[in-house]
Amino acid sequence: MEKRKNITGERIREARQEKQLLLVDVVAALNVDYGIKLDTSALGRIERRQRSINDYELLAHSRILEKPLEWFFQGTSME
Repeated sequence: MEKRKNITGERIREARQEKQLLLVDVVAALNVDYGIKLDTSALGRIERRQRSINDYELLAHSRILEKPLEWFFQGTSME
């Protein structure tokens, strides 16, 4: 079984899709609004739980996707 790098990636994808945003849209907002340099490949790996996410990156996602931080941890699995 593949080791997961985070527990919030699936919720990040869910929130992004709910807002009908593309990966490129979120990457642009991260860069312009928060000075966070991620490419679409890195964001895709976060969503697939293949890359860890830093606390400041999760906070920025929370603001961009208009979800409280706690929401990203609800319904998540440690597997």
